[in-house]
Amino acid sequence: MSDDNVWAAGTSERETKEPETLKPASFSYRGDKPNVGEVLGYVFKDIGDNSMAYVWAGLPNLAYICCIFGGLILGVMLLVFGMIATGVDPDSPEFVFWILGFEATFLLIIPVGYFFQVGTFRAIWWHLSGQEELSWSSGFRATLTKPGHTIGLAFLTVPLMLVGLLMCYLPALAVLLWLHLAICIMIVDEVGPITAYKKAFRLFQKNPGYHSKMVGMGTLLEIAIMQIPVVGWIAGYPIGGAMHLVAYRESQRETEDT
Repeated sequence: MSDDNVWAAGTSERETKEPETLKPASFSYRGDKPNVGEVLGYVFKDIGDNSMAYVWAGLPNLAYICCIFGGLILGVMLLVFGMIATGVDPDSPEFVFWILGFEATFLLIIPVGYFFQVGTFRAIWWHLSGQEELSWSSGFRATLTKPGHTIGLAFLTVPLMLVGLLMCYLPALAVLLWLHLAICIMIVDEVGPITAYKKAFRLFQKNPGYHSKMVGMGTLLEIAIMQIPVVGWIAGYPIGGAMHLVAYRESQRETEDT
């Protein structure tokens, strides 16, 4: 892991090499690791101080949602006009194939969403680690950064999620928490998706209480915020991602300092 990914710790040598913004002085907590309240407090204080950074990071998600709705409307129109043009009877077997084809085509759009989620997390990490002052273009640039890692993550996650859904949804929630921690590891440690998933699994085994609470609360917060029309689509991933990233970063400080 490169030193660029480590917030300033304690030695004078490190302080001369890294800017003070790599670990904001306003973030303090008791014990070796922060609790949920301390991470939430830090994230919302940072939102108050740097609200536009979260807007720029989440802006591409609004474009993605608009594409989904636009694609849905266009797909329905093409389906209807296509059936009218070919004279398909809604009671015929051919109608079922038209519907299945439409749904399969629409489902292909869903994996694209991983680019926007990973991109949002990456943009927020640039902000939290002091690597870059975000602008309107940062979120879009972060979305296109290391596309191979994002594609690999999608290929690994979609089958796991489908299996989880077939097993009455509870395993799907476990996959969702595993995914969020893996994204943080992939971005912060700059590793591939397989390595990120493996490390996330080990961390859940090693310290299940800490990571389950942090990732679980961040995920619930993210889902709740995204229920707000328009505003939630922009703010959900940045706020949830910030909580995931801060919690993961601080959980690794003890390891990195030894």
